Formats: sequence, C-alpha cells, structure tokens
Amino acid sequence: MMKKVVFRTMLIGLFIGMVFASYACATVDDHIVRFTASGTGNIDPAQGQDNASRCALTNIYDSLMFQDYLGNFKGGVAEFWKISEDGLKYTFKIRDDILFHNGDKLTADDVVFSMKRLLGIKRGFSYLFEGLVKDISNPSDDTVVITLSEPFGPFLATLTRVWIVNKKQVLEHLQDGSFGEFKDYGTNWLINNDAGSGPYKVVEMAHNQYLRAVKFSEYWKGFKLGNPEGFELLAVSEPVTVRTMMMRRQLEFTDEWQSVETYKNLKKVKGIDILAVSNGKMMYLSLNNAKAPTDDVHFRKALSYAIDYEALLQIFPWAKLAKAPVAPSLIGAASDLPYYYYDLEKAKKELALSKYADNPGKYPIEIAWVADVPDREKLALAFQTYFDKLGINVEIVKVPWSKLVDQASRLESTPHGMTISIATQYSEAGSPLRALYYSESIGTYANPSWVKYPDIDEAIDKALKKTDLDERIKLYHRAQELIVQHQPHIPIFEEQEVHAYQSGYLAWEPAELQKQGKSIIPGLDLLYMPSVQFKK
Repeated sequence: MMKKVVFRTMLIGLFIGMVFASYACATVDDHIVRFTASGTGNIDPAQGQDNASRCALTNIYDSLMFQDYLGNFKGGVAEFWKISEDGLKYTFKIRDDILFHNGDKLTADDVVFSMKRLLGIKRGFSYLFEGLVKDISNPSDDTVVITLSEPFGPFLATLTRVWIVNKKQVLEHLQDGSFGEFKDYGTNWLINNDAGSGPYKVVEMAHNQYLRAVKFSEYWKGFKLGNPEGFELLAVSEPVTVRTMMMRRQLEFTDEWQSVETYKNLKKVKGIDILAVSNGKMMYLSLNNAKAPTDDVHFRKALSYAIDYEALLQIFPWAKLAKAPVAPSLIGAASDLPYYYYDLEKAKKELALSKYADNPGKYPIEIAWVADVPDREKLALAFQTYFDKLGINVEIVKVPWSKLVDQASRLESTPHGMTISIATQYSEAGSPLRALYYSESIGTYANPSWVKYPDIDEAIDKALKKTDLDERIKLYHRAQELIVQHQPHIPIFEEQEVHAYQSGYLAWEPAELQKQGKSIIPGLDLLYMPSVQFKK
C-alpha cells in the first residue's frame, strides 16, 4: 500500500514538473492569460459543446448574435435585424467590416454556410435548430433570411451558439467523409485549426494538453488597453497542480470544477479572489422514472422531502437553494411555486402512498456520481444518509463522465439516480426545460427519465412558440407547475459558476460588474478574453 502511495505522489510531482516546464516560458509580463479545463475541447463550431469547447469557440469565432454580460444583444455578426409579425421570418443585416483570420471578408454566404454545416453535421448545438430552421438564404452579400417552421420565442438568444466559419477556407480543407459533396465538411481540419474572425486566432493545438491562441490584430471590434496578447487553455484539473500553479502565478483562472477546499485555500492567498456567479446552472438528482422503485411518483416525492437542502449548503457554500425546477436566476423561473423542502414526516407520508410502502428496503436504489468531480461523492453520501432514514437502501457508484453519458443513453443501464449538473444555453427557463423535461431529450445525460409526460411537453411547446416574453413566462410557469406534480427529477441547488482568478494584476469585467451590484445574465461564457485586462 505504501508503495502505491509513493508511486502516485511521484507521478503527481512529475506531472506538475512537466506542466511548469511547458509553461514557464509565459510570464505575467507577457500578458498571456492561462486557464484550465478538463480537456482542450473541440474547436470545430459545428461539434464543440462542452465547457472547454465553449471557452475556446467564443474567443476564436464571432457568433451571429452576441449577448453581453448584462443581456444586451450587440456586437455580433448581425448589425441589426427584423422579425416578421408571425414570428417565422428573421432578416439580418450582416456587418461589412469583418475579416477572417486569413484576411478574407466575412459575408452573408459564410453565415448561411455555417448554419447549414451545423445542421448537416448534427452535432454540437445543432439540437437547438433541428426541425426549427426551415430555410436559410442570403439574397445579397449583406443579408441573411432565416425562416422557421414554427415560432420560437428565444430564437435570437440561441443564435449566440452559431459561430461563423470561413466557407472558402473550410472547402479548401475537405477530406474523405460521409457528407456527400462536402465530404467530411472540414471536420478533421477544424479540430486542429480555426477558420474564424474572432478576437484570437489559434497558433497551436495539442489535444488533451493545451490550446494556444494570439490576438488577431485586424479584429473588427478592436481591443482595450491591457487586453491579453493571447491565451492558453490547459487541460489540467488535478487540484494540487491547479492550486500550485495559481499560487506561483503560472495560471490566471481556474476552471469551475475545483473542490470547495481548493477555492477556500486559494481565497487566503493575497492577490487571488473568487468569483461566484449565478449562471443558470442547477445540480439535480436525475431519476430513472421507468425503473422500480423510482417509477412511482410518491416514491420520488418521498425522496424529495427527505433531502436536507439547507444542510447541503454548508457543504457547498457557493450554492443557492433550489426554488423551482430550473435555476432561479433564469428568466421565467417559477420561484413562487409551493416547493419541496426538508420534511421527514412528509417524506414518510409520501412513501406510504407509494406501491413500495410495505418494504422499501426490498428495492435498493443505485446513485451514480461523476468521478471527474470529487465533490459529487459528498453529495451522493449525503443522499445515502438521508434516504436511509426512510428505510431505503442506497448504493453509491463512482462513474467516469464518459461512461455515465453512455449509461444514460439506454434505459436498462441508466441508474435510479445520477448527480448531474445542467447548464443553460441561453438566458431563459426554456433552455433547461427543453433539455431536462421534454420527451425528445430522453436518453441524454440531462434527461434519463425514460418516461414521457405529454402535459409537460405541451406546456413547454406552447411557451417556446410565444414571441411575446410576458406570455412566454406565464407558460414557462405552467410547465413548471406540472413538473412539480410529476417530479421526474429532483433539483438540489443552484450551482454558482466559481472561478479563482489573479485579481492582483487582472481586472475582469464580470467581477467588476458584480462589485457594482449588477447581475450577470445567465448562460454566458465568462472567460471571454476581451473582458479581461491586465492592470498597469
């Protein structure tokens, strides 16, 4: 046993040494921002979707629509737009002063190609537009027209996930593939290179090690004094390594997945601050509604009342109480509904109404937690303790993220419960409602319920078709009322997006806005490099 511990310590030490050796050449004076993620992500705009990918893509590419930290739509490829009265046709005027990194001018044709490419590849954020975008065309070099198959109220917000690629450059790098005349649609080339027009351009990609990018001097928005000269996305998540690099000023930002202990230790260091932002993310105990005993609504409600939510906030100090089926910070969250809270007597009454009341211990439940995030074990252990008070046996299982995603794709392999953190893709309740509770999302890690609820589907459908925000909010509330009745998943708490950063020599726009008492709009990528400035 001692040999294993020593060997593991040697490996960690060796890895830290390799990281320091690789990045020691970059200093604070170089004005290079370094931040960590669990991987380097996929920098193809039609494929990347996870946190690391979004951090990279938002800095390398321009999106059709851009939303600032206060929620204003400005600064995207679309200069202005108009919407038809029936909510089906969107006409965009495309800016004429944008250059791609290779010097080509961005035109409406590139916008049309980018959307068609996203829909053709059917990966990344294509699910936001599949079955919705009926047609997209460019009647002129500066005009794009998108026709929808039905009204979709939050459509403009979803267009922040349409990053524009250089059509000519992509077509020059086609390889063998399965997309007909488009061969591989440039997917093999774009995972290592960029065809963007964003503030930074890729200079080196070493998968699962690092991504390096530098300022694009011809960037159409320009730069502020002190904006980073470049950035490095480092595939480092080991807490000891991250903490050591931050303390040695060899890292400017941590990822958002560090443990509470790591953040607390870093907060004690002079020149390092912690930013915690409500970014529309919620922690859930997602439940398999088709497997006994979590197939019984009263059993699910019993579990919901058995959880001591207030006590969990002591373990996760940056979290906030769940007051609705979606994150309370989102537009349209129904935070005024009668909601679940810790009440052991109510839990027992609900259990007594279930078909498993006579012998709940006969039906053990398996709860899987994500091995990549160590703090999730604390959560799973807490559930085990809470549910034991009801006589329910719980087996907790440590599962790598990739395996958990695979398990959730099949009913028979989906556990009774999974600790899942769900982020929003735009600032309204419609995003998590569709991802978590809509029948079409069943079989994904976000919705492993395996049971369709037609009344919930209908309410979500009606809400999303409303172009008037006030009407949409009313229908979002109706959908959440139904969700509370069925309780397919258990919201545990609203997670804050938490980063440690070098406040001693960096000014960071989200942090400055928070100090001014302003709320950051949920669903945005905080590590957008033009929001960072090195202090004099």
